[in-house]
Amino acid sequence: GIQLARGLLLAGATFLYFTSLSVLPLADAAAIGFVLPLFVAVLAVPMLGERLDLSRTVAILAGLLGALLIVRPGSSVFTWYALLPVAMAGCNALYQILTRRIVGRENPMTTLFYTALVGAAVTSLGLPFAWHTPALWQVPFIIAIGLLGGFGHFLLIRAVAQASPSALAPFI
Repeated sequence: GIQLARGLLLAGATFLYFTSLSVLPLADAAAIGFVLPLFVAVLAVPMLGERLDLSRTVAILAGLLGALLIVRPGSSVFTWYALLPVAMAGCNALYQILTRRIVGRENPMTTLFYTALVGAAVTSLGLPFAWHTPALWQVPFIIAIGLLGGFGHFLLIRAVAQASPSALAPFI
């Protein structure tokens, strides 16, 4: 069940972020998405039993203030579309927290496999509506993205086995 939830959360995060890029400038979407470490730190308290010390609490508040400065409530960036990268950050934070919960109980390759399987199944549902046949020169890039993305997720699984998600989240 946790493996399925992780895959769905990661697919949801990907969908939300790509959708945000279709309606927001890249810099705005990325800047708003920087609330991810804040979400991880806050969710790690009830879900993993971590404690927030004063320095992390100050960092969370500073990060939230920074995100509000970027979004500038009342400005043109502050629209309903700005919630897409916020929702992406929430999905990604939950994905990382759940990854920590299964570390040690599952083989990292099993965890990687199920995440990829669920992600492939979910994203395949949209293929009939969005498919564009890639040019031959694009195929090596697509393969590289898949290999590097898979390796990155494997490294995240291994990293979460060594350190708490809230300590790792700023490095995302």
